[in-house]
Amino acid sequence: MSEFQALDANGKPIGNVMTPDTTTKASLAGSSSQVFTNSLDIPVVVRILSEGGYSHYLIGTNPTATTSHTPLPGDVAEQITIPGGEKIAFIGSVPVYVTTYRKA
Repeated sequence: MSEFQALDANGKPIGNVMTPDTTTKASLAGSSSQVFTNSLDIPVVVRILSEGGYSHYLIGTNPTATTSHTPLPGDVAEQITIPGGEKIAFIGSVPVYVTTYRKA
């Protein structure tokens, strides 16, 4: 049995390839909103996206995001890790998406 190894444009291996699984959407209305909870005891990698404009986010056990927290540019997806038992909160006026992964 052989394993498939994904390669980048230069032929170099890409580690830990995962497939998008579940996407949660939240339409922000200018106040902090907790969008995703990692209910597992292990860290999870998620993709976050702020559609059409900036938002800010904070990760913690009971986070309340403010505009002084980590900025997330509009229409730019980022992959981040959320520790076990923690949540991610966003603030802004645009839809945000949190996508979980499963192993490919």
